[in-house]
Amino acid sequence: MFLLLSICIIHTTGCRGEPAIETGEVSTEVRSIVTQFLDAEENGDLTTVNSLLTGEALAEAQINVNRQQIQKEYLNIQLKEKIEAPDLAQVYADITVKYSGTSFFDRYALNFSLIKDNGRWLIYKVEPAAFQRPELSPGEIPQIAQKTLEDYFSMPYELKKYN
Repeated sequence: MFLLLSICIIHTTGCRGEPAIETGEVSTEVRSIVTQFLDAEENGDLTTVNSLLTGEALAEAQINVNRQQIQKEYLNIQLKEKIEAPDLAQVYADITVKYSGTSFFDRYALNFSLIKDNGRWLIYKVEPAAFQRPELSPGEIPQIAQKTLEDYFSMPYELKKYN
C-alpha cells in the first residue's frame, strides 16, 4: 500500500508541464532579431530599432531619441544564448565597436532579454553585462608570458604605469 501511494505522489508532483529550458546555441530566430537591432542601431535606422523593441527597451529608446547619436561601426559581435524558453529568451552579446571620426575603439557586453509577442520575438530589455571569460585550464605559463611577467614585476612602480 505504501509503495502504491508513493508512486501516485511522485507521478502527480512530477508531471507539472513546466517549459523545458534549453541552453546552447542562439536560435536562428532570436539571433536574427538581435542582429537586426544592432544593424539598425549602427545605421541610425530608428524606425527599425523601434519596431524590434517593446516594454522597458522601447521606453528607453524613446527617451534617448533626442540625444546626439555618435556614429559607430560594429567590428565584432559574438552572440551566446543564456536561456531560451518557449516565450522568453536572453542573449549575451560581446561587442567590439569603433566610433566614427575617431581612433577610439571599445568593447562591451550586453544582455538582451526577449519576449515572444503574438508569435514574434521582441527585445524588452537591454542591460550591461559582465564579460564572460573562457575558463582557464591549469598548467604552466608559456615561456614568453613568464618572461613578460617577470620583467613587469621587477620594474620600479613609475615604469609600471607606462609599460
